[in-house]
Amino acid sequence: MTAGLDAALLHALAVEPGSAAAGLALFFTRFGDAGPRFLIVLLLAALIGWRRGLRRAGLFLAIVAGGALLVLLLKSAIGRPRPDLLPHQDIVRSASMPSGHAANNLIVWLAAARLWSPARGWTAAALALAIATGLSRVMLSVHWPSDVAAGWAIGLLWVAGCLRLARRG
Repeated sequence: MTAGLDAALLHALAVEPGSAAAGLALFFTRFGDAGPRFLIVLLLAALIGWRRGLRRAGLFLAIVAGGALLVLLLKSAIGRPRPDLLPHQDIVRSASMPSGHAANNLIVWLAAARLWSPARGWTAAALALAIATGLSRVMLSVHWPSDVAAGWAIGLLWVAGCLRLARRG
């Protein structure tokens, strides 16, 4: 994505601080933060283990942990600065590319959905949650749209690759 398109999309998607849209964006961002996500992962792993078996629960945890490590390594290697065109509406401390919220939430929800059931409804719900979380980061002006797109792509490729390898094993 060119810098001009990134800036134009950031301006188009950013929300007014204190607005209802900002409140909704903050809800999805908080829901996708590392702390709540950690608890959700533990709950999902227990649920998957109970209903689908310990092997699937272990695979879920490995996919999530490996994906989180991959995102951290990529953030460190790329080191892209956060957007500075608009005031940030959330506290941020790490590099911008790829969006950890976008990548990690897509990894968690998609891996859980695919390991829980092959039904398309679960996958659609997982993707909807991941999209809402990623968009919230642009709406709050803390990520370039291309950071979020990269996060989604990384998350999707990671989960698909891990599940493909697991089916071979």
